[in-house]
Amino acid sequence: MSGKIRLLLASRAFESPPREGGFVLLSDLANVLTDDSAINPAVFTATKYPIPGIGTEKVFSGLGWNLRLRYEFILGVYRKANKYNVVHTAHIPTSQNVKLLKAATKKAKRSGTVFVQTVTGLPEVSISNEQLANLLWGDWIVCQSPSVYRQVKQLRDSVSLITPWPADKRIAYDEKRRADTRRTLFKEAEKVVLFPGEFERLGVDASFSECLKIFLENTKNALVVLACRFDKEGTGEAIAKEFPGRVITLGETDQIISLLEAADLTIYPVKKMDSKFQPPLILTESLQLSTPILISSVIDLDESTSDLITSQDITKGWAAFGLKMAELVNNQKIRSKPQKNSPFNNMVKDYRQIYTDVVKT
Repeated sequence: MSGKIRLLLASRAFESPPREGGFVLLSDLANVLTDDSAINPAVFTATKYPIPGIGTEKVFSGLGWNLRLRYEFILGVYRKANKYNVVHTAHIPTSQNVKLLKAATKKAKRSGTVFVQTVTGLPEVSISNEQLANLLWGDWIVCQSPSVYRQVKQLRDSVSLITPWPADKRIAYDEKRRADTRRTLFKEAEKVVLFPGEFERLGVDASFSECLKIFLENTKNALVVLACRFDKEGTGEAIAKEFPGRVITLGETDQIISLLEAADLTIYPVKKMDSKFQPPLILTESLQLSTPILISSVIDLDESTSDLITSQDITKGWAAFGLKMAELVNNQKIRSKPQKNSPFNNMVKDYRQIYTDVVKT
């Protein structure tokens, strides 16, 4: 084709807070592709204000995500997609949203628009091939987790595996900020362990205190920070009360990047990942800041991705995870600075190659 590729990165309003993985992924791609010589990126917005280097399509009446905005998103895809060579979406497919997207994209597909579908997670971790096939509506499928990729590969030829990474411009290590955060929030703690997840929705209940008990018994002057969203049952507060001065709970916080940067270890001891972004972007954000991560085996992130990743099975209880936390914290080497060649650049290269290839076919 002649001229630049017209690319629509279709998600929630571009001005929305960066709280959902698929939206953040596409926003990061839009921002970096502003300088691309072969691609003109565009996004959905809620305002008519221009964004430098990025085309805009005003389809939303507000920011965030609710039933009305979901309807406006589907309507926006129906009305705007046929103006573009490639439309890229990133979401957890369900029978409901796939049915709507199939209907919304039919007109654009007839006109030659190609759709790239990033599967950011699945409604259920264990799913049959037949069920999965019904959730794949895009022309090219991108999987983020190795296990989903292997399964989709049995069903489709046009499929890629791309691990989600945060943009360097959005997540950049700052030594001074790290020192300020340590001094302001953590005071005299020598080691800080951060859990930036959720409790109930990820299968982590009050029994998690058993893990922390083992960890704290095997470390000195260490602080555990629970920065968990949607804690309706008060699990974080109850656990913190068990270990006064050694465990604190912050709940949902807008300081999460500073916390990831300041921590000595990020943990993700979850038992389920149904309908969740997989692998969690918060983990690759931690790696981007050179903070090691300890994850449960439920997280589908290959340890070969980084030497800062350790995986531990928790199906037989919390003891092994607690001891592994202590081992990593007690034997931690001098923190290394982030690599200059961020994996984000490779991610962008891979997506850019897909955009280029699909318009040639």
